[in-house]
Amino acid sequence: MRQDIKHSVVTFLSAPGNEKLTLDKAFKKFCEDFGDTRKPAFKTYFDLVKSGQLTLADLRPSSASSMPKINLKDIKIQHFTPGKAKIDKTLFEPYKTGKGIDILLSKRGGVMRATTIVVTSAAGTGKSTVCYDMAAQIQINHPKAKVACLQAEMKSDDLEFELHENSKKWMGKVEFIIFKNMIKEYGKHNADVILQKIFEAGYHVLIIDSIEEIISQLEICCEMTSGEAEDFVLKLCDDANESSAKTAIIAIQQQTKGGVFKGSNKISHNTTAMLYLHKDDKGDRYAVFKGKNRRCGEHVGKKMYYSLDAKGEVVWDLVGFTESEDRSKLVKDEKKKLQDGSKDFVNIFEKKNEFEADRASAGMNENDESEEFAGAELLDEEE
Repeated sequence: MRQDIKHSVVTFLSAPGNEKLTLDKAFKKFCEDFGDTRKPAFKTYFDLVKSGQLTLADLRPSSASSMPKINLKDIKIQHFTPGKAKIDKTLFEPYKTGKGIDILLSKRGGVMRATTIVVTSAAGTGKSTVCYDMAAQIQINHPKAKVACLQAEMKSDDLEFELHENSKKWMGKVEFIIFKNMIKEYGKHNADVILQKIFEAGYHVLIIDSIEEIISQLEICCEMTSGEAEDFVLKLCDDANESSAKTAIIAIQQQTKGGVFKGSNKISHNTTAMLYLHKDDKGDRYAVFKGKNRRCGEHVGKKMYYSLDAKGEVVWDLVGFTESEDRSKLVKDEKKKLQDGSKDFVNIFEKKNEFEADRASAGMNENDESEEFAGAELLDEEE
C-alpha cells in the first residue's frame, strides 16, 4: 500500500485543530498543505481516523529508508546445506489429478506442495477450465485436502451458468471464494487484508483467477502502484508456500497480444514454473512448460494436447505424449550410438597417434621399420 498518503492523512488529522474539521474542509486544507488531491483515498483514511480505527500508533514507517539500520558487525551470515536439516517429508507427496497433466507437473506426478505455478495463455484456450478441473480432480483424489479457488474475475452467477448451461457438473466439487463479494462486505480499503486472510487460511491447494485482476483491485482499492501490488501478491504466495500447510498455488495470468504474460519478470523469476496453453495451426490446444519447471525440468518444452469431453472435463492426450516421448527417446538412443561410435573412432585414432609417438621417441621411422623386416628375412634365408 502507498504509505505516503496514508501516513500524510493520519499525521494531518492528528494535528491540533484538524481533527475537528469536516471532510470537505479537511480535504481542502490537506490539498493546500500536502499538494495531494486524491480525495477517495483521503476519505478512506479520514473515515478510519474519525471512527478511531486508525491512529498514529498504528502507522508503520512510510518507507524502508526510515527503518533503523542494523550494525554491520551484528549481521551473521546464515548457511544452508541441503540434506543436513530435518525436513518435512510431505513436501515430496504430490497432489494428483489422476490425469495426464500430472506427468508434466512434476517428476512425482502431480502438483507439488509449497510451489507456485503460473498458468498463462491468450483468450480462448480454456485456462480457467483447465485449472478448475485440476482443483476438482485433486479434491476427489485427496478428500482431506483443503482446496479452493480465489475468483477475482467472475461473479457467482457466472460460475452457476458454467456449471448448468455448459454441462460442467464437476465444478460442484470446487470451493470458490468470490473476491468481489468479500470486498463488498468488508470494504474496498480492506482488499489487502482480505487477501492476507485468504492466503493465511491454510489451504493445501489454492487456485488464483487471476493475478492481473487481483493486482488491478489492489491498485483501485488500496492506492497501490502496479509494482507494489505485484510485490504484495508475490509475497503472499511465498508466505503461503512456506506456511505449515505448504500451500501449492496455481495462479492464472493473462497474456498480452504479443503472447507475453502480463506483469514484470518478477512473476516468472519468483515462481516455480510457467505453464503456457496454446493453440496450434489446426486449432488444437496444448500445454507446455516454458523456461523452467523446478519440479520437472526434463519435460520443459514438451507439448501435451488436451480437449473437453461431453461432461466439460479436460481430457489429456497421454497416449500421444507417450508416443512422442518414445520417438524422442529412440532418436536420442540413435544419437548416442553414433556418439559412442565416434568415440571408438577417436580412441583408435588416438592409440595410433600414441603408437607413432612411441616409435618416434625410439628414433624409428617407416624406413627403419622396412629395413628391420628386410634384415630379418635375410637371416632366415641364410639359416
